[in-house]
Amino acid sequence: MTTHTVLLLLALAAAAAAAPYGGTTQRCSTECPLAAAKLSFIPGKTYSYEYTGKSTVQLKGVEGGQVETKWEKQVLLTVLGPCDIAVSFKGSKVDGKTGLPGSDKLERYPLVVAMTDGRVQRVCSHPDDDPWAINMKKGVVSTLQISLPSLSISNSGLNFTETDVLGTCPTYYEVQAEGAKVLVKKEKNHRLCREHYPTPDEINLPHLKGPLPIQESRSVCRQEIDSGIISSVVCEDKKVIKPSYGIYKYVEAKQESTMKLTSSDVSAPDTISRIGQSELEPRSLRYDYETAKKDPTLVPQLEQTLRYLCEITRDGVEADTAAQLNKAVHLMRLIPEQGFNDIYTKVRSKQICP
Repeated sequence: MTTHTVLLLLALAAAAAAAPYGGTTQRCSTECPLAAAKLSFIPGKTYSYEYTGKSTVQLKGVEGGQVETKWEKQVLLTVLGPCDIAVSFKGSKVDGKTGLPGSDKLERYPLVVAMTDGRVQRVCSHPDDDPWAINMKKGVVSTLQISLPSLSISNSGLNFTETDVLGTCPTYYEVQAEGAKVLVKKEKNHRLCREHYPTPDEINLPHLKGPLPIQESRSVCRQEIDSGIISSVVCEDKKVIKPSYGIYKYVEAKQESTMKLTSSDVSAPDTISRIGQSELEPRSLRYDYETAKKDPTLVPQLEQTLRYLCEITRDGVEADTAAQLNKAVHLMRLIPEQGFNDIYTKVRSKQICP
């Protein structure tokens, strides 16, 4: 075998390892050190996770003032290379229902993550992906992130600075070893985070320039790593907010989520092909406050929701009121300005609430 042949074989092997999906698949990473790997995801494979969760928002001291939402979906991690993973969603359900508005947008484009051995450098999104859909994927990526220098128990009890969808936060880590498994627990006190809320340069809302009456805001995630593969992640998030200081009523929001590995080798989703069709846009892992794309087709849905709200609050407050109000606020953020003005005119003229 000649030297030329050996070099050619080495070049082909390197190309195969770096680009299992071909040269058209774009990358997000700008550097890729491979020393002392904590994780052992194999390039070319797609890992499937079952993702379930529940969020509860409760206005304490108010009867019927609780909204609970359950969701489930399949999360697919397609390993594009040693430092690039594409995150895709499939089969989204909310409260057991499929085909809900927005689910197609959520599943349309993967999010490519530049991850150096568990720590996220940045993410890259398709230019046509919606900010809210990107944020959903960023949330999943944040739960998977491990900022420890290694999985050694010597790192247990230490704080590391970690940037994720919540901001840049001191993160307290605990590490336990159980044979081939490693259990990692990470906790954040969100009140200690930097860039947790947008600055006035990012969003011009006067109330964000002063302190918010947050009494408590914490999260904890428990990760299980089996032979270098993340096999499960269980997270809990809790926030307590008082609308005004000194009053007894307050809002408590809780969120629980579980990601569980169901298969280590499934077919890559068809949406992976869309990664190479347009230039990807690099982003921080932080929450993106960009306004969601406006959809004029949602105006009739908002009008119908407001009519129903008027009906169920005519003689008092029913149990469904909080959920419908939450839905109305969500729709208001998604409709164009002209649609909002049209509905406002109808409300003023008592066409919606007689």
